[in-house]
Amino acid sequence: MSWSFRPVLALVAGLLALAAVPASAFELTQSYTISPQTLAGPSDTALNGVPFSLSVDVDQFDPALGALTSVVVDFDMDYLLEGTTTTGGSLSGSVGGTLYWDSQAFGGGGNGIGGGGGPGPLLLPFEVAGVAGGPSFNTAWAIGTGTSLLEYTGTANVTPTGFEGNTLGLAAGTFEVTYTYVPEPSTVLLLVGGLGAVAFAARRR
Repeated sequence: MSWSFRPVLALVAGLLALAAVPASAFELTQSYTISPQTLAGPSDTALNGVPFSLSVDVDQFDPALGALTSVVVDFDMDYLLEGTTTTGGSLSGSVGGTLYWDSQAFGGGGNGIGGGGGPGPLLLPFEVAGVAGGPSFNTAWAIGTGTSLLEYTGTANVTPTGFEGNTLGLAAGTFEVTYTYVPEPSTVLLLVGGLGAVAFAARRR
């Protein structure tokens, strides 16, 4: 074998070793603003739910970037409750939290929504105190499930669909989506294959 082929073969061996190393995860974060809007609904101390819709159009994950392993949703929503408790007086408060979809949910089992306790419907509870001496007014904010993963990788919109409690006021906030993915090693493998073919052809000469 001529010594001139050794650098090429060494480069091929190095690229093969590089391709064998697991790819590191990358993150892509997108931020959105939820515009202020009026929420109208009757007082509902039984927490049966007064529906409204806050829609956020989220850019889908580009599968050409690699294999998606998780989707993390961070939201921070402030609202003003202008209803009254049974003893009178106005209410106000804020809510925020984190939702996530883990890679195990991508297989289609369940609705793919998780919040610390694993896949399943997620409800974020909090309390808003009434007037002095009055009772606590429990309320909760929920996000719709449905085809939850398609909301980020398909054609659906992300739509929080439930606000339970006394709902007459304003709501606004921010919405942030972080995709974690592993880049496809196809580019490196194509380069390795091409250099390997060149080295093989040169050796046959």
